[in-house]
Amino acid sequence: MVDNCPIIAYNATMCDIDMSFISQRRHRVQFLTIRELSKSPKEALIKLNENRKAVITNNGKPQALIIKIDADNLEKTLSMLQKLEFMQNLTDMRLESMKSGNSKMTLDEINDEIQAVRKKQKTKTANA
Repeated sequence: MVDNCPIIAYNATMCDIDMSFISQRRHRVQFLTIRELSKSPKEALIKLNENRKAVITNNGKPQALIIKIDADNLEKTLSMLQKLEFMQNLTDMRLESMKSGNSKMTLDEINDEIQAVRKKQKTKTANA
């Protein structure tokens, strides 16, 4: 489990999120177009109250996710979203590393690469 995030199971080795709880709850996601949102924001909020989340689309493509919050869960929701964003970024970096072959680097090779970059930065700073 991720700290302070009881509904999301986290597998540290693969950096995957177990999303099985979504299918267990059977929550529907409401889709709203930008036009619907701008023409009748009050109706959009009513739909959001019913479904707790909505995807905003522009020309049929998802652009944003709106999540129902209140004063009691604002901080917790923001914290969870930051953690999810971090985990997605970490997963993307690991996949890129695997694709490029960098995931097979030894610790010595990693340290050599770090030293080379630091040396290059020092030289760049000295010449500026």
